Amino acid sequence: MNSLRWKVVKIRKKSGELEEFDQGKIVRSVLNAGASAEVSKRISERIQPSEGMSTDDLRRRVAEELLRESAMLCGSYMSTRRMRAHSAPDLSKGVARLHADHVRGLRSGPGAILQNAGKRTEVRLEPVSDVDRRTINLSKTDMDSIGALEGSNVSVRYPL
Repeated sequence: MNSLRWKVVKIRKKSGELEEFDQGKIVRSVLNAGASAEVSKRISERIQPSEGMSTDDLRRRVAEELLRESAMLCGSYMSTRRMRAHSAPDLSKGVARLHADHVRGLRSGPGAILQNAGKRTEVRLEPVSDVDRRTINLSKTDMDSIGALEGSNVSVRYPL
């Protein structure tokens, strides 16, 4: 009897670092975009990354597969990012601060939906240029409402 051996594939992150491909990350990101568990699993099983593939290329591949399922899901997936949440004591509930590049060009207005641990909240975005591009600053109240700890990753979806 032949046993199947799975080859470990490494993905190149934006930082240039190589990281082992994790199919679970695809499942979670597609779920965060609003897909069902069944669709998320089916999409993740279709993705067969090559050694050294960039995260941008991987993201495009997932979007192509999602487009076969639903244009709306594809759009939602492409408008969702993971960012590190940090508490900003000067922010009011319902307001988030992030790098201006993320807000520039939004067609739906300066708002976003934050998700973490199955909880969600909506915020109005304030663009600033003096924060890390991978960070979103939130009020303590908003962080608590979605169960986010200081420095943890949250999903940020920009409505289409």
